[in-house]
Amino acid sequence: MVTRQIFNTGNPFLNANNIPVGGMVIQFQLIDSTGQPADVFDRIDGDYILPGIITAVTASISANGLNIGEFVVDLWPTDRGDRELMYAVRILGAPGTRSFIRPLPSGDGSDMAWYTFLTGEFPGQRDTEYGDGTTITLDDGMIIEGG
Repeated sequence: MVTRQIFNTGNPFLNANNIPVGGMVIQFQLIDSTGQPADVFDRIDGDYILPGIITAVTASISANGLNIGEFVVDLWPTDRGDRELMYAVRILGAPGTRSFIRPLPSGDGSDMAWYTFLTGEFPGQRDTEYGDGTTITLDDGMIIEGG
């Protein structure tokens, strides 16, 4: 299965006091255009992509190339599907739950920085609002604040 890595290395999640936050959970669920969990066949290589939640957790200690507040996750590019697909993303562990919807284009196959994925600064972005009406304050360090 082809995947594309999303990462925030070098730009950890920070709290309002600019302290890296470990143990934050980021959930990614593949959904269709109606918002329902989706399973799909990869239209290029025929792989079957199961529905389900993929979870990443920010590092609580510096290890394995990650510092506190950083994560890496491999996701399947949504433009390889036979219909419109997106990822429903939920960030747990900040004050409240943050959620948004984003596609993940194949691009040139390179990894994608979390900031780019989060802000949708790539072709195909259609949703710039957070689903629950709260905000995540963006800065070079990805500062997370209340809504």
